[in-house]
Amino acid sequence: MKDERVTRETALLAKEIGYDIPCDALYPYQDSYVIKHSAALRDWNNVRTSPGEKTLASAPTQTALIRWLLEVEMVSVEWKSNGGHDKWVGKVISYKGDEHMVATVNLLKARKEKAIEICLVKALYYVKKHRNKGVLT
Repeated sequence: MKDERVTRETALLAKEIGYDIPCDALYPYQDSYVIKHSAALRDWNNVRTSPGEKTLASAPTQTALIRWLLEVEMVSVEWKSNGGHDKWVGKVISYKGDEHMVATVNLLKARKEKAIEICLVKALYYVKKHRNKGVLT
């Protein structure tokens, strides 16, 4: 299975909450296509093309963003098949403080990668919300 890139919207949300792991691809800020940069891994989220302007966003794979959420934010993204190749159940679990379920996702007629993407977005919004409240530090 090919490791999918997150969507531009997910990449921008990850950038907003601090994703800074070097990767080999980026989204131009206004565009939804990915540019693969084979020269080197780089944190594209902190590259400026004009003074004071952040115009690029790193385009991590889903696996890389899942790993970062778990290692840095202690938020787990999990999924499993629910009776067929197009039926998925996803869970987002926080391990800060007491373990608790943050969200569940049930998808019918969806690709696995789409189910993972939806769980990633829910996890990122959870982190953003709780950081704003001062809960995640």
